[in-house]
Amino acid sequence: MESILLIHMLKLEELILKVRLKNTRVNLITNGTLYDEKRFDHIVELGVEAVELTINHYSAEVHESLNQEPGSFVKTIRTLEYFKSIGSGRSCSKRSPC
Repeated sequence: MESILLIHMLKLEELILKVRLKNTRVNLITNGTLYDEKRFDHIVELGVEAVELTINHYSAEVHESLNQEPGSFVKTIRTLEYFKSIGSGRSCSKRSPC
């Protein structure tokens, strides 16, 4: 399973590079559970300009029941905190557009 995941990550990184070579903006939508900090740093270096994290519910129990992945709520929150620590500090949402 891990080798299949690695293949998908490499394909994502290849796709990011191809799109950036065409001077197109790249945004990533993810639940933040599959990548670690090193991989996130790498995709930012490749040119991803924005990352949107999906949180299915404010309750860890409901969040994990919806996406059927135990521990995913904590992983997503850690990813959110990581991007907050390295980001520009700018936050965008439907209520507060960029």
